[in-house]
This record gives sequence, C-alpha cells and structure tokens, in this order.
Amino acid sequence: MPKMDVKIALEKVESFLKEVDELLRLSYHEGQDKKRELDTRIQNFIRIAFEDGEHKLRDYRSSVHSYIGIIGVEESEKEKQEDYEMRLKRMRDYLLAYKDELQLKQKEIEIANNLKQKRSEVEKLKKEAERRKAVVEMKIYGAMIEFIDMLREELKQRNQVYKEIATIKAGISRIIRILEEMNSRLQRVT
Repeated sequence: MPKMDVKIALEKVESFLKEVDELLRLSYHEGQDKKRELDTRIQNFIRIAFEDGEHKLRDYRSSVHSYIGIIGVEESEKEKQEDYEMRLKRMRDYLLAYKDELQLKQKEIEIANNLKQKRSEVEKLKKEAERRKAVVEMKIYGAMIEFIDMLREELKQRNQVYKEIATIKAGISRIIRILEEMNSRLQRVT
C-alpha cells in the first residue's frame, strides 16, 4: 500500500523508468554517476512511497546491488558495461513491478470511491423513498379524515331525517288519537 498519493507515485515511477531507459543508451563511463544518483533517489522513493517500504527496499538492494566478483581479478570494460546494463535492467524490473502495484492500487481506490459514491446515491434514494412514503401516508390519512368527515355529515343528515321522521310519527300518532276520539264520540252519539 502506498503512503503517498498513488498518482504522484505513478508519475515518479514513470520518470524513473525514463531515466533508466536514457541511462541504458549510455556507456558505463558516461552513465555510472547518474546511475548511482538515480539509484539513491529510487531507494528514497521506495522508503517513503510504500507502507512496506523497508521490506521492499531490502528486496531491491539485495537484487540490484548484489555483486559477485573474484578477489584480485580486475573487470574488463566489457564486463563493467554488462554489469552496468544488468543493474539498470534490474532497476527497471523493480520499477515496472512498483508501477503494476501502484496501478492496481489506483484501480482499487477508484473502485472504492465508486462504491462510496454508489452507497451515497443509494442513501439519497432511500431518504427520497422514505420522504415519498411519508407524503403518501399523509395523503392517505388526509383522505381517511375527509371520508370520516363525510360519514359524520351523513350521520348528521340521517339524525336530522330520523328526527323529522320521529316528528312525523308523533304527528301521525296524534292524528290517529284524534281520529279515534272522534270515532268514539261519533259512536256514542249514534
């Protein structure tokens, strides 16, 4: 895992790779000092760019700085050139591996950010759904209250009708009593 921004680290690795390619075009005599300076910068980069930098640095040093020589035997110019090129190629191999690792990490970060964004969108949609549900519930409650009001009005009207019917019944009952009284008076008279 990188300790520094992945994009910055990738740019740095790309820069190192270009420098390695330039040094590979040079002879041992022309590029040895620049190679040492580049090697030092790469080591510092490894140390600060990755969380496991110290481990990576040990691997890098053991591979790039390994040297097998025979005591008392002087290397020829050709051997020095081959050693110079071999070390640069090992440096490039490590840099390419770091580049791959950083690109994977960048993809992982992009996926995590995308996932975070999707979660945020889902949360917004959930809140909107809850809001709409509350609106629908309020409309349902409003419709229920309106229906209850209509029923109340109907009951009031029915009560009024019942009162009117009761008044009519009472009136009819009085008329029937009056008619019965009249009928009973008529029968007494006849």
